[in-house]
Amino acid sequence: LLIVCDLAQRHGRKVLSVSSMVTVRNCSSVTAEAALLSPGGKLETIGVLPPGGAVAVPLRAARDGTVCVRPLVQGLDYLWSNPESEGIKLRAVHDGTIRLTQQVDPRFQKIFSAKLGGDPTLVAWYNCANDVEGVLRQGVLYVTDVALCHYSNIIGGEVKDVILLANITSLEKVYTAYVF
Repeated sequence: LLIVCDLAQRHGRKVLSVSSMVTVRNCSSVTAEAALLSPGGKLETIGVLPPGGAVAVPLRAARDGTVCVRPLVQGLDYLWSNPESEGIKLRAVHDGTIRLTQQVDPRFQKIFSAKLGGDPTLVAWYNCANDVEGVLRQGVLYVTDVALCHYSNIIGGEVKDVILLANITSLEKVYTAYVF
């Protein structure tokens, strides 16, 4: 928790005023954008976070609302993080119930924690199909800061694939799957 103050001059006197009591820091290696989802459902961008950078949450919104983030990667259009499962609920900052790692999907952790180890940062997840030996397997693609993870479970046939980002030499987006 960082307190951000502004130095201003009012009536000839220097005044130190609190502008934010909550900051969001980007601990990943990817530039991200942060936005505030108000209790009324309005999404307001609060800043761009370079790797290691931080942005202050406006004081007027520091008690309620949810901070959502999305990676900014040239050529890719990411969705905002899910406010219910991955957003930073600002009330939790004040009442002490905040989780240390906010971008956590319990299902992802249960499925891949043993294979990945540590505490990988979940960047995003997508419904997708994976061609496994000519069989198209519908499932979920989890994008983390260290790997791409695909999970499918069709009629009891569970498949977990992990591809480390360090091993990826090229990536191609495919829009069409032929299903007969």
